[in-house]
Amino acid sequence: MRRSTLRFLALLFAFGLVAAACGSDSDDSSSDTSTSETTEADTTDTTEGDGGTTVAAPSGDPIVLGGVFPLSGASASTGLLAKQGAELAVEQINAAGGVLGRPLELAFKDSLGNPEEAVKIVREYDSEGIDFTWGYTTSSGCLAVAPIVEELDMLMMSNYCQTNKMNGEEFTENFFRITTNVEIGIRSLVEAMKQEEPDALNWVSISPDYEYGHNTVNVFKNAMRNDVPGFQMLDETWPPFQSPSYADYITQITDDDSQGVFSTLYAGDMLNMLKQQKPFGLLDDKFLVTLGMDIDVLDPMSASGDLPTTWDVLPYYAPAFDNALNDEFIAAYTDMWGETPTFYPHSGYIAILAYAAAIEKAGSTDVTAVHDALEGITIDSPQGKVTIRAEDHQSVFENIAVIKVVPNAAGDGYDVEKMVLIPGADVVSPPAPGEPNPYDAES
Repeated sequence: MRRSTLRFLALLFAFGLVAAACGSDSDDSSSDTSTSETTEADTTDTTEGDGGTTVAAPSGDPIVLGGVFPLSGASASTGLLAKQGAELAVEQINAAGGVLGRPLELAFKDSLGNPEEAVKIVREYDSEGIDFTWGYTTSSGCLAVAPIVEELDMLMMSNYCQTNKMNGEEFTENFFRITTNVEIGIRSLVEAMKQEEPDALNWVSISPDYEYGHNTVNVFKNAMRNDVPGFQMLDETWPPFQSPSYADYITQITDDDSQGVFSTLYAGDMLNMLKQQKPFGLLDDKFLVTLGMDIDVLDPMSASGDLPTTWDVLPYYAPAFDNALNDEFIAAYTDMWGETPTFYPHSGYIAILAYAAAIEKAGSTDVTAVHDALEGITIDSPQGKVTIRAEDHQSVFENIAVIKVVPNAAGDGYDVEKMVLIPGADVVSPPAPGEPNPYDAES
């Protein structure tokens, strides 16, 4: 076993995040996952941890968590990186004795970033006896799947989709979110703008023409109008998902007298837009503000020398969180994958931790029992404590990281010039399931 994993397991026990083996429960959540890629652990040995602690290897039928996210196409990086974080979590949990003494196992299916495909996958998981699903990178996918898991008596946990509707007017009992929502992310950005860019009053937007994009722009405008006197949105442009060309959308806003460009394009779409804006000079004298730009965009853009000055909000940014669990998570992930963890792998990682903690708390794999255990649960994570609110199933984080990224001096990478930590409880509205989020109002 990797030394970093052994060190991490000691911390897991100390923080009570993962319980040692405590025997099998009476419910059978095993399944035939022959149609899926699976990750499982060797269950024939015992493990000796730090200090000589011996942990019984998990045994019996595996508890399977079904992943639903893009593994191919323009958004593949979101799923592939989350998958890496999840695989680390499963390795550590199984090394610590599993969940209820049983091995934890992952199944993966490629949603292609398509809501209809996500619905199809969930029905496949149901037929295979897999009740607990996670992933769901798009808001449209979450909205499409939520009523299906309710109908099938399954659970879904999103580690990425952001629409406020999932905890508001479209709330359903079997949906849980282990990441931020649009309100939390954008209000964190606006708070950072108030502190660090107080003269940036004129803005333009280039954001995707679907639920998530329109939602984010409305929330940004409402939050800025609430908190920044003199704010104006001069122009908005709406490229479709996976647009091959952004030229027409870029030229529409290039000559505006703005200081900032707001965009919630992500993954391959953001990468393509940033490459294509260079000849037009959209960001030559403006800075970009965005939500959740991860390493899949930062690395290639900075390596090519084309990265603009960018303010980015991230639920997880590795250097932002000074605690032992984060140090060990970074070490274990780097040992396993050869790179520093970023937002996407961390989100997959804590989704698995949350399910594992809830199943242990429930003492069962019964869907209703695990649902009830998830409500109000608090887990210790690499970024601090995370609580899933009982009322609306939205996670609240100790702190949200907002970073200012600039090209490095050599022009082949990036530096984080500034980092602002925003308390998570300060940027989320009180729970109101069934009601529209006040920041979602058309603006």
